[in-house]
Order: sequence, then C-alpha cells, then structure tokens
Amino acid sequence: MEETATVGPGPGMDVLSPGAVALERRAGVVERLRELDRASARADAARLRGLNDLRVEAEAVHAGSAAALENAVGVRARVGFGESSDLERRSVRAEAAAALRISERVAGTQLEFAKALCTELTATMDALTVGDISEYHARLIWEHACLVPADDRRVFEEQALVAARRLSTARLKGRLRGIQQRLHPEAAIERHRQAVDTRDVWVDPAADGMAILSALLPAATAVAAADRIEEYARGITGDPHETRTVLQVRADVFAEFVLGGEAGAWRITPTVQVVVPALSLLGHSEELAILDGYGPIDL
Repeated sequence: MEETATVGPGPGMDVLSPGAVALERRAGVVERLRELDRASARADAARLRGLNDLRVEAEAVHAGSAAALENAVGVRARVGFGESSDLERRSVRAEAAAALRISERVAGTQLEFAKALCTELTATMDALTVGDISEYHARLIWEHACLVPADDRRVFEEQALVAARRLSTARLKGRLRGIQQRLHPEAAIERHRQAVDTRDVWVDPAADGMAILSALLPAATAVAAADRIEEYARGITGDPHETRTVLQVRADVFAEFVLGGEAGAWRITPTVQVVVPALSLLGHSEELAILDGYGPIDL
C-alpha cells in the first residue's frame, strides 16, 4: 500500500502521495529559477539605464562646455569641439569600464547598446525591465535592428519581441534574419552579395596541441559541405569494425579531403612549416617546436 504524506498543518487538508509532494517541490524550484531569471533581466535593464544616464550626463557637461566656448576668445576659441567630444566619449568609456570591470572596448559597445534601448528600442527595454526577455535577447534585437532602415525599425521591433518572448536565443537569431528579409528582401540580397566578399578561412589555436579551422562561406555552400561530410561519416561509421565516433570521423573526413582532395582543376598540395630548435633535434633540450600559423607544439 502506498504511503501518504500530509501537506500543511491542521485537519481537513488534502493528503498527497510522496510522489506528488516531490513534484510540488520540483515545481517550486522551477518557479524560483524563473523568478531569478526575471530578476537578473531586471538588474541588466537597470545597469543599461545607468550606462545611458552616464552618457546623458557626460553629454550635458559637454554641451555646457560647448556653449561657453562660443563666447570664448583667443586660445580657448581655437580648441576644437570635435577633439573635446572624442575625449569626452573616451572618458565615459573609461568610467564605465572601471565601474563594471570590463574592457573599454566592451564598455563602448555597452554604451551604444544602452543608448539604443533607451532612445529608440524602448519597447525592447520595457520587455527587459519586466523580465520578459533576457539581455542577450535584447542584444540580438538591437544588432539586427541596426541592419534595418530607421523607418522600419518600429515594425521590426514589434515582430522581434513577439518571437523573443517565446524563443531561445539560438532560435531567435534565425527568426530575426527572417523578419529582416521579409521587411526588405532587396536589402537582404544586397547585404548577402557584400557578405560573400568577406569569405575567408582561418585557424584559431586551441589547447593540448589542437586547433580550430574555420571557414566563413555562403550559407548554402557551408550547409552543403557539412551535409557531404556527414554523409561520408555516417557511411564509414556504419562499418561494424569502425572504432571511431561519428564526431571523430567527421573531422578525419574533412582533413583527408582538404589535404588530399581536389578543388576544381587545382590539385591541393598541403604544406606546413615547423621550426624545431637545434638542441631539441639533438636531444639536448625540451624546447618546443613552432608550427607556423599556430604556435608552439610538443616535439
């Protein structure tokens, strides 16, 4: 017979099973997490408002200085307004960076983000303030809104917030791109044409003698390439004697094709340059070798 537990004091209370009690406790934990998330969003909104207040105060001081400069004569009259404005912006960035313990570059981006939410994307700021969306949701809306003509940003923001209130940030990125394209399909095509010119391949060093090889490609090309790699990898791992994981086979297939494959009429001939200290070659030193384009590697 299942044991029961009484929730709450006094007679006449509903008697719940231990499983139901556990579910109620779990639901309470989930609700507490939701409230903590909303509280975090409210704190982020307050921080962004504070950053905007700092910017506004600095601009007010600069405006007062500029007004005084109009009546100045002599050396003071020759002080450039543009130089003072740039100096003021740098000063604000430095103050914000020190207050938030972030770099001045990040502080500059945060100040622009705060200004946009407090002056133009006010509905996004309102949603952040009440905890309906996270700061990252708001940031994605801002970044994509910058690519929309000013006259259409209000419509973009309305549609973006509908999506942001119910989607994760990962799914929101795609939805925002879709909203942009629906509002201005011609602009989206032109941006893509310009973006194609930025395609590139680069290497980022990773830990333990590894590295990340990245390629910025048109989306269709990238997806097609990934699909082909996946097709090969699934076929190889279907062999019952194959001991590698799908992830490992994907990486191996990619490397084998790039290093030994063909691109159009051109045969790919891989070349690497490794600098090894002479004493290390002779076994008299353990100084690391240097792989060109990556950095130190073990002998």
